[in-house]
Amino acid sequence: MPSFLSRIIYYMLKKSNLNQKLRHEIDHNLLDQHPHDRPSRTMIKKYHIKTEHVGNHVVYTWSYQEKCDDCGIFYLHGGAYVHGLSKMHFRLFQSLIHQTGATMVVPDYPLVPHASVEDIYPFLKESYRVSMHPFKHVVIMGDSAGGGLALGLAQQLKRDGIDHVQVMLLSPWLDVSMDNITIDAIQPLDPILNRETLRIVGNMYARGRNLKDPLLSPLYGNLKGIEAISVWIGTRDILYADAIALAEKAKEESVVIDMNVYEDMLHTWMFFGLKESRKAINEMATTIKKIKNNR
Repeated sequence: MPSFLSRIIYYMLKKSNLNQKLRHEIDHNLLDQHPHDRPSRTMIKKYHIKTEHVGNHVVYTWSYQEKCDDCGIFYLHGGAYVHGLSKMHFRLFQSLIHQTGATMVVPDYPLVPHASVEDIYPFLKESYRVSMHPFKHVVIMGDSAGGGLALGLAQQLKRDGIDHVQVMLLSPWLDVSMDNITIDAIQPLDPILNRETLRIVGNMYARGRNLKDPLLSPLYGNLKGIEAISVWIGTRDILYADAIALAEKAKEESVVIDMNVYEDMLHTWMFFGLKESRKAINEMATTIKKIKNNR
């Protein structure tokens, strides 16, 4: 049963019509007015945060000390491809660094509507090439849209001959077509995401490509060769439908997948500061430690 605070947040979000907010931003050309967060001075003092530029965009490297740990997490933020890094992401990074000692590498990738899939992936691949070579153990991790990018990037890296790819996905958006019929039953329960709005964003992101191209929707790509996939997903998230489809596909292709399904949890609940959020973050940290220890 969800915690009391989780139930309160759910009913507040249902009442607020949050799942209409993104559509309002699109319809009124307000996407560029969304706040773009950067690490605070306090964070910069407490952590070793290095910034590099790849093209016109920043790649952050977060660690406790100047010497990087041998485990690097290449983290791709969510935000429906239209919103950038947030303070919620920064709090997650701090928690994972505290618990694991790993180094977070975070590319602040270009966003829709000014960029599309054809701009974002070249930036991510170059950022990965520039930043991840010092690490013995590598995790590609992302939430929401960043989860889709994480799986898509892992598929491309495998195709390019890069081995030992491990993937961690938090409430991932895996199919921008949003065609899974199971979404119909979940939509009334989801106070955060709206299927039709995500279809609009998916078309903006695709810029004319087939929405089921694996580059856009990695659910349709080849999983073979990916070492392991871990997923955290809630059942009151319309993206739950495709997370289950991913689990079935992974089993068919004999790819190890660890599904962490949270009953009645919402999209990206791990950022909400709930009891269930802490549990999920602890599970993520345990997964990272196992990867570091080759278990």
